[in-house]
Amino acid sequence: MTAWWLLIAGAGFAGLAVDAYRLRGGSRDAPYEVVEAKILDQSLDGVPLTEQRERRKSVRRQVGNPDAMVWVWGILAVGCLVAALFAGLA
Repeated sequence: MTAWWLLIAGAGFAGLAVDAYRLRGGSRDAPYEVVEAKILDQSLDGVPLTEQRERRKSVRRQVGNPDAMVWVWGILAVGCLVAALFAGLA
């Protein structure tokens, strides 16, 4: 029974990995003011473009970044599927 739960969890994590992979491409090309500034409710009046680029780089390093989350969900999916394989063999 545990193997089935691990298979279901692995499939769910794989779906989340695919979703994060689809999200990662579009926001990379969008300007800072469209993506992060609106979400964080920041005003960019008088902020030079170089400062906006620096803010953009610091936001990309966060854990909630879809670029990094692809790896997190993918590793969890593979881990659950391998654990399900071992649980099914035992």
